[in-house]
Amino acid sequence: MASPAVRKRRLKLVEVVWDDIASYGPQWHSEAEVDGMQHVECRSIGYLWSTSAKSVKLVDTVTDDGGLGNVNVILRKVIRSMRTFDTITVELPRGEKSDS
Repeated sequence: MASPAVRKRRLKLVEVVWDDIASYGPQWHSEAEVDGMQHVECRSIGYLWSTSAKSVKLVDTVTDDGGLGNVNVILRKVIRSMRTFDTITVELPRGEKSDS
């Protein structure tokens, strides 16, 4: 049983496939080079911390004292797909803000 000093939170382990911008630097480019330039497809894997109408937040590390590491905020407009691998339950210190 969890002590009163902690609360439990369920987190989904997810993969998000999303489109990112690409920058090709300040040098000169030909028309053909510019026509061939593409955005970048990215894949992020982490624990789904929260969702909103505009974005999803992933964290890749959750410590036993409530620390959250490497937070990615990904705009929903650029998300191609999201799939769930697993769900875990973590214990977080009481008093921390929760977006759940």
